[in-house]
Order: sequence, then C-alpha cells, then structure tokens
Amino acid sequence: MVGFKDETDLLIEQLTIGPKYLDVVSIVGMPGLGKTTLAKKVFHDEKMQRHFDVQAMCCVSQTYDRRKLLLGILNQVKCSNQQNEKNPADALRKFLLRKKYLLYIDDIWSVDTWEYLSRCLPDNENGSRILLTSRNIDMASNITREREPLELRFLDENESWELMKIKLFKEQTCPPDLSKVGANIASKCKGLPLLVILVAGVLSGISENEESWRRVAESIKLDTVTSAKECMEVIELSYKHLPDHLKPCLLYFASFQEDEEIPLSNLAWLWTIEGLVPNIGLDAESLLNDLIGRSLIMVSKRKSTGGVRTCRIHDMLHDFCVTKSKEEKFMQLTSTGKTDLSSSFYEHRRLCIHHSLYWAGKIGNCKFGLHSSDPRNLAARNFLISRTLNY
Repeated sequence: MVGFKDETDLLIEQLTIGPKYLDVVSIVGMPGLGKTTLAKKVFHDEKMQRHFDVQAMCCVSQTYDRRKLLLGILNQVKCSNQQNEKNPADALRKFLLRKKYLLYIDDIWSVDTWEYLSRCLPDNENGSRILLTSRNIDMASNITREREPLELRFLDENESWELMKIKLFKEQTCPPDLSKVGANIASKCKGLPLLVILVAGVLSGISENEESWRRVAESIKLDTVTSAKECMEVIELSYKHLPDHLKPCLLYFASFQEDEEIPLSNLAWLWTIEGLVPNIGLDAESLLNDLIGRSLIMVSKRKSTGGVRTCRIHDMLHDFCVTKSKEEKFMQLTSTGKTDLSSSFYEHRRLCIHHSLYWAGKIGNCKFGLHSSDPRNLAARNFLISRTLNY
C-alpha cells in the first residue's frame, strides 16, 4: 500500500492502546480513497493477531441480510461453518463474553445498523475494539463519540505516480521516455487511489509508448474529485478501452449484490450459459483474470494453487455496471414489488430480480408473453428463474 504509513501507525495504536471499554475506531472518506485497503492492512497486521483473542470482519453496505451477516461473524470467531444456528445474535453475544475481540465492519451506512449490531457485542472491559469504515462522517461521528473519525486524505502527486508505477511495472523500472507523461497522467487522477489504479489498468492494455500514453492523458479532464459522480468519467474510459468480448463480462457484475463475494465457479457457470464466453480459445477464468489484470475486479480469496476462488467488484464500479447495463439494454435489475415486468423484459436482453423469497410467489404472475421472435428473450425467461433461485 502506497502512502498512509502515519495513518496505519495511528490506527494500530488506537486499536491496541487506550481505554478498557469497548471502543470504536472509524475511517471515513469518499469512495475510492482506500478506506477498505487501509482497514484490511491494519486488521491483518500481526500485532492485531497477537493482541486479540478473536477477530472477524464483515461488510454491511446499504442492503444486507441480518442473519447471514451475524452467521458470518459467528463462524469467523468460532472457526466453524454453522448455518443452522437458530439465534445467531444471542450465540454471538454469548461466545464473545470475556473474550478480547476485534470486529472490522466495512462500509456501514446507518446508525440503525450499528445499533442492531452493537446489541450482539458485549463490553467486556478488556480492550475489545470495533474498526469500521464509512462514507458518511456524520454517521461515523455519532457512533464514535469518544474520538474523531480518521478522515482519509488524498494521495499527493508523488504517491499517485508511485502507486501507478507499482501497478504497471511491479518491481521493474519505468522506461525513461514514459516517466514524464506517466507522472502527468497520475497527477490527473487528483490523488484518488481508485482512479490511479483504473488508469493504470487502461495503460496496461495499450501500446507502451509515449504517444499512446499522451492520448490517455488528454482524455482525462478532471478538475477536481469531490464525489463518486466525477469518477465515472475515468471508469467510462476504462470501459471503452476493454476488448469487445470483455465488456459484457464486466457488465454482468451488475447482476450481483453490492459487495457480494462471488465464487469463480458460479461466475463461470453463469457466463457460460449466458453465452458470454467467446469461442476464441478462452475460458471463464482467463476472462476474469484479464479483468483483474486491468484492475476492474478484485480477488477476494485464492485457491491453494494460486488461482482465483472468489472475487468482488468495487462499489463505484458496481454502480457504473448497473447504470451502463440499463443504458445499453444489456440487463434490467429490479427489487421492487412490480409484478408486470413485460416492458422491461422486452426492452432488455436480461432481467435480474433480487430478493428471491418475495419474488418466488410472483414469478408465475409476470406477463411476459411468447410472441417475441428474439431467442434472447426466451433465454432471459430461464435466466430470470435461475438467477432468482441463485440468491
């Protein structure tokens, strides 16, 4: 991780030194600043493993399943894989009694969510800690009344260029003829690590020469970055530089929930039955690795052999995929109570419905009709059911 050494040291100190009561340490900032990366670095630091009896991490986001969330935390602290626990909230609270624990909560959106979770987290007066990240400083301040949240800063120009070089050249040296234009490109990312990484992904897919890089520099016209909306220009640039066969593979991530950890086996099966794996000697894993290499998809877990086991997509990229899927009529997503979906169905090639328990009794009432001659519509009907049952 480039930069944030002082921030890392501060967080480790706050988590391991200080009051005995259950204390909350928070990191706040706009999407793409590196809150999750910093929090994970601290969470996995060997000092944490020595200091706490048990550790667990979870991602909350705007929509989440309470039972699934608590079971995930419970199974981590117990090193188990229980799915039949009748009352996971009570089981978690009882297990954590008298233990010094560290819980990392990523991407929390509301005080209500915290209040629900906190009922399961006993204050053992032994130095247990909560580490959380959020985009909302006011919400984080309400939770962490005893201390100010850490507002994550932007990278300076030197740090941005250093991060870009690491992404592009690993341990090798940047060619001298690319140093000046490369540093200029990095500065145009306005210190937002996610944009630096995305632009590095664009550069990795084009010719490694000064003229090609200069064209990329000219295409980035950000004056400032204060919200996720301004970042969409760079994400659009990354999308435009994708080969045609990779674009639908990226957009397909819109069908998954935000922050969902996606097994490669599921993704490969879905890409294949949807006809997104081209007949050019590539398989689903190769396509995914290409997207990972372009910094568009992140690896969550790896197999013992080094291959990808699960992956996920950044929130901002997920938002882009949802919007772009609708614009290009690639996919329509819904989680509303609307039952007549015929209009959306025929305008888009795919229809994805979340919240399967609600929709299980509604599918039979959807008026799709069978008069369309487009076979993709018929395929979408099957896809509707298979994806709904997949959740």
